Amino acid sequence: MNISTRVPKREEIFNFLNSMKFPLVITGILIISLVIVSFTVRNTSALSFTVNDFVPNADFGIASNSSKYPNGSLGYFDVLDDNNDGTYAKSSSGTAASGSFGVSYGCPSTCPAGVVTSVKIKLRNARNSSAGINAKFGIELRRTGGSVLGSVTGIPFSGTAPTIGIYEAVITVDPNLKVSPSELATVISWSKASSSGSEVRFFRARLDVTTSDVGGSGDATPPTVSIISPVDGSVFTAEGDMTIQAEANDNVAISRVEFLKDSVLQATDYQTTNPHVFSWHFTSADNGSHSLTVRAFDTASPQLSSEATVSVQINIGSSTPPPPAECIVSSSTDWTRTYLGLTPLADLGINLYKGFQGGLYPNGSNVMPLEHTSAGLQIGQSIQPLDSSGNPSATGKYVLISVGMSNTSLEFSSFMALANADPGKDSHLVLVNGAQSGKTSDYWSNPNDSTWQVLNDRLKAAGVTPAQVIGAWVKDITNDPTAAFPANANTIKTQLTAIAQNLKDKYPNIKLAYYSTRIYGGYTTRTIRREPYAYESGFSVKWMIEDQLNGVPSLNFDPAKGAVEAPWLAWGPYLWADGLGSDKALGGIPGRSDGLEWACTDFEKDGIHPNSSGRNKVANPLLNFFKTDLSARPWFLTEG
Repeated sequence: MNISTRVPKREEIFNFLNSMKFPLVITGILIISLVIVSFTVRNTSALSFTVNDFVPNADFGIASNSSKYPNGSLGYFDVLDDNNDGTYAKSSSGTAASGSFGVSYGCPSTCPAGVVTSVKIKLRNARNSSAGINAKFGIELRRTGGSVLGSVTGIPFSGTAPTIGIYEAVITVDPNLKVSPSELATVISWSKASSSGSEVRFFRARLDVTTSDVGGSGDATPPTVSIISPVDGSVFTAEGDMTIQAEANDNVAISRVEFLKDSVLQATDYQTTNPHVFSWHFTSADNGSHSLTVRAFDTASPQLSSEATVSVQINIGSSTPPPPAECIVSSSTDWTRTYLGLTPLADLGINLYKGFQGGLYPNGSNVMPLEHTSAGLQIGQSIQPLDSSGNPSATGKYVLISVGMSNTSLEFSSFMALANADPGKDSHLVLVNGAQSGKTSDYWSNPNDSTWQVLNDRLKAAGVTPAQVIGAWVKDITNDPTAAFPANANTIKTQLTAIAQNLKDKYPNIKLAYYSTRIYGGYTTRTIRREPYAYESGFSVKWMIEDQLNGVPSLNFDPAKGAVEAPWLAWGPYLWADGLGSDKALGGIPGRSDGLEWACTDFEKDGIHPNSSGRNKVANPLLNFFKTDLSARPWFLTEG
């Protein structure tokens, strides 16, 4: 456009705006090229509005319509490349008198840190032709899916190419709103002076964002979030609406909750009270596995967040594979759930599951720290036969017990049969199956529970006493692990820690305790037994052992360091694998890197308890463990 000598300078416009005394709604008149132009600004306490000629490279980093504005350090608007032809623009129908479109802020490789304090919007017509234009534009800055943060209306566009113009507005944003750059979006509207005789074909928008940490709030506690429904592993076989319901809590306040499907944002809920709900209509086109993630943000500065994820399966129509013929069909199983996409803890290494590092031991390693290994070896070598009062005796015995629930009892029973038939087993060693049906970790963690008396009765029946117990194999999980990770895993860790302390209190000569986790739990449809709780219980064992490695006094095993509160702790065999593996076929890609798989033929009809095949998948590695582990071999084998 041709700018006459009457065009106000930037400073004049600032002064004019600053002279206005209406903080929420400002209305004024600018004289540009002797044309009266009105404009309105809402919901903003400060604004600058300038008119400039278009300078392509300086203002937008582009030389023509066919080149996109690059993803620069300040971010940009993605203005709808409708035809996939590289034209970074939006075109009108040519004859329409008005229209609008929405665009979202595209962060650079990483979004600017902190909360948004101001937004500079540059808008230009980009029609490089001799056609003229006489139109007005409006800009409405929004929080994605939420409230309007500010708006500018009545922006004039007139003249002929190539000097049609750039218009710039700066909108300040209240930092107390805690708006992050990734939440920004805008609606750009336009109206022509008439339905013909002017053209609105291409225009571009650029968004520059300024952020601040607002001095920092001092709040270092992230929010917590859990998905109430659907439960992890749910299978949907008919078209419908899936309600994703979540609860989010924070020590101060929740600012927003995001819903993502397969890592793509679907909706944002800005209400601050529970529950937070999103509905997804699914059809047969969605057949397959999907991840549903709920992410909660607090009001801290810098902002803190947490997330929870579940996996669901859509199997509508013929896509639902029938269960293998050899599986025992029942109402409590789903034999098609042969793979969940979870990485076994022993394979996870330094990688993360929901923010927590894998590996059986610290730093993503499956190798026990050398100092702890050395201590275990010395303890193992010190084991000797004891009389009924716990005194050393060449004719005495020592006892390894099991502690846990029904699965543990079944597996230890098969292990006992193998071990007692092994000619290398030390004759002084007595194996006593103390695990009991239905006795989950919330029972064993109670020192006054009857489970302990039942175990002592079994010791008596085997001809040994509590004073002769030197070791234990513990494999257990809480009765109802329905809380979100990591809360559920921490609950189990607390209970497993209490079991270790109870073992020391009730069996004064116990020296060693080996912990394992549950086998694959993906086939059962019973809520309190299904995945991912079996998988996540591996973190419970990992974190408990790490507590002892870190010198937590309540798990001290070394008399040189204070009162002994627990046995020396270590991993036994890690038993979890992801079903049949990613190919969902027996003998193909395994559910774990060492080849372990869990098939329907390893379970009873409830999908929980192992049958004889499944029991042997535990008993054999357990026997091999005790025959080869440095802390167990000295007392398990005759020639240790």
